[in-house]
Amino acid sequence: MISKNFLERCCLNIIQWGGLLLLLSPLIVVPSFFFPFVSPKGFYIMALCEVIFFAYLCLILFFPKYRPRFNLLFFVVSLFLLSLFLSTILSVSFLKSFFSNYERMTGFLFYLHLFGLFLVLIFVFEKKDWIKLLFFSVCVAGIVATIGIIAHFIGEEKIIFVSRDGSTLGNSSFFATYILFQVFFGLYLFKVFYKKKTKLFLLGTLLLLFGVSLFLSGGRAGFYSSLLGIFLVVLFYFAFYYQNPFIRKLGKIALLTYLLLIFASIILLCVPQSIVQNYFIQFSSKARPTVWQIAISGIKERPLFGWGIQNFDLVFARYFNPSLFLKEYGGEIWFDKAHNIIFDTLVKAGIFGLLSYLLIYLFAIGVLWQGYLKNKKEFWKAGIFSSLLLAYFVQGLTVFDTPISLLFFFLTLGFVATAPKQKEAEEQKINVGAKVCFQFILIFLILGFIFFEFIILPARASRLFIQTKNTQDPSKRLALSQKLLETTPFGKYQLRIYLAQNYFKWSDVNKASKKEGEFIARELKKSQKEIPLDLKTSLVLSGIYLELAEKFNKDTLDKAEKTATRAIQISPKNQQGYWLLAEISLLKGDCKKALNFSKYAYDLEPRVKASLAIFSEVFNRCKDELLLKKETQGF
Repeated sequence: MISKNFLERCCLNIIQWGGLLLLLSPLIVVPSFFFPFVSPKGFYIMALCEVIFFAYLCLILFFPKYRPRFNLLFFVVSLFLLSLFLSTILSVSFLKSFFSNYERMTGFLFYLHLFGLFLVLIFVFEKKDWIKLLFFSVCVAGIVATIGIIAHFIGEEKIIFVSRDGSTLGNSSFFATYILFQVFFGLYLFKVFYKKKTKLFLLGTLLLLFGVSLFLSGGRAGFYSSLLGIFLVVLFYFAFYYQNPFIRKLGKIALLTYLLLIFASIILLCVPQSIVQNYFIQFSSKARPTVWQIAISGIKERPLFGWGIQNFDLVFARYFNPSLFLKEYGGEIWFDKAHNIIFDTLVKAGIFGLLSYLLIYLFAIGVLWQGYLKNKKEFWKAGIFSSLLLAYFVQGLTVFDTPISLLFFFLTLGFVATAPKQKEAEEQKINVGAKVCFQFILIFLILGFIFFEFIILPARASRLFIQTKNTQDPSKRLALSQKLLETTPFGKYQLRIYLAQNYFKWSDVNKASKKEGEFIARELKKSQKEIPLDLKTSLVLSGIYLELAEKFNKDTLDKAEKTATRAIQISPKNQQGYWLLAEISLLKGDCKKALNFSKYAYDLEPRVKASLAIFSEVFNRCKDELLLKKETQGF
């Protein structure tokens, strides 16, 4: 016999400590992992979510007060998860949508873990738990911000495992989004601890650190969205909390005007050639609006449930704009995100996904202000967290979500949706019989399997890739590559491409074997079959065949040509496929084809310097051919 109170305390302690440990995730950087700033954070978050959920399952077996019950925001978040589930099932590539990859870590699997965490938080945590959680969060953020400020002034090379403008987040935009949440957490805690001078001083210092680090980071979306949100809090104060009735009326007018301007700007930002979009281009480049237009084309093709999570790169390739090579467009030619939460959600989950996502904001803000109407003391919670949600949405119009931003978004929703606990009868004893033991063992085995398959194996593969990448001996590298791709399906399409790129590196210094190249080609061929619309796979596979032809024998030239032709079929306006075919044609001694392909690539966008350079090189290499004059007619 054991005490129910003892069991309850054990489970609650695991959940509460797990919640606090989750807040350390921004500090997690592991250089021995593939994408050390991202994948270790993702695995760390998922691992803790599983432990927390395991404790929750044990808790609800004996304590009905913690069991899920109707909660409006919980229902809406469930609806959003359902939309992601449907988009994953109907995805162009199920495995990509379910697992995502090591660079992003935000597949359906990750959302599922966050949903489990959200479920636990709203039915277990109480206000005192949330205050502890938020306070610990801003303290950790203070460390992250301090590291970021130091790195900015002395350089990242002098601080191990830190990015100059992204601190331990690795990217200035990711860092700014994280700090955005902490700014509003700190503002709320300022009200909570307004009588405790020591904590107020600490919070004031932290908020100053956040402001300085945000400004220095260069993460403009997070910085300006934070200012927008803070000003919104001020307007809420004058509209609903200020004592003077006349000031409150003016505040409501100003608030309504401000909100209308924000919503109008959001709409106009997405409208081509609008005043807001043109203004945005002046401060960034033409790349984002161009990518948004590509997204719209993809949305029209699959409007209801989208293409699936992590499949934007397929849409991007299909509707590629050749002008993206130009400097005025930023010169970035690979986008796997639309960098806009509206278009990203429409592409990955369709109209159903976007509507359910927007409903989360609508109902979350509704719940906050409903709480204010019932209890005027809840004003600061309603005002600050409504502003946080709007600021987060606005910054998402030009950046994309990461494991850290999604974690804090779900934590915020959990805080907003937390429901009062039901009362329970006095302490009872639990008879630890066969049935209870079986239940615990079953839960433990299920958790163990999930933990091993979705955390241990992918994390092991992440480290194994780094080992493979740094191995000089071709035979050892081949053995490691085979072991790597057998370990887990997590991110396998990405791993195959990076193995190929690693092969090119070693081939340049004559430390790559034919056998290794043929193995990678076979693996890329599998990816090509499983994801027929993946442009990068076809380009890299063609490159592997070309490398084998140049280094060993020309038997694979026909395969290289066929694969590059397929790349053109996938993305007919992308110059890279034509450049490859021009090179292959030169190796085959067919100057006419080489000139035709290089000229066609040039004609797609004559301002691209690379196209002109390749066309000139092909022309010069062919000028001594006897049939040059005939072959170049019309050029």
